[in-house]
Amino acid sequence: MLDQIGRQTGLTDDLKRVFSDNYRQVLLLAYFLVPSDNGTLSRFDHWSKLHQHPYGQTISSHRISELFQEITEEQLIAFFKLQAK
Repeated sequence: MLDQIGRQTGLTDDLKRVFSDNYRQVLLLAYFLVPSDNGTLSRFDHWSKLHQHPYGQTISSHRISELFQEITEEQLIAFFKLQAK
């Protein structure tokens, strides 16, 4: 269902354009965080092992921290500009 929403809204294509090599990891985190009621990543590892997602494997907490640090303000602005179209 989330795959279909990502395709229909252009979310997946926009993530691919902005985050290129890391877009599947960013999309995986979005799949977890968007429907989450508390916005924490404490149950992410367990969730990612139980659900089908675009990255196909889990991401360590260390890698999640690295990924968040790698995302620049310019990338965020570019992504939101694409989503606003």
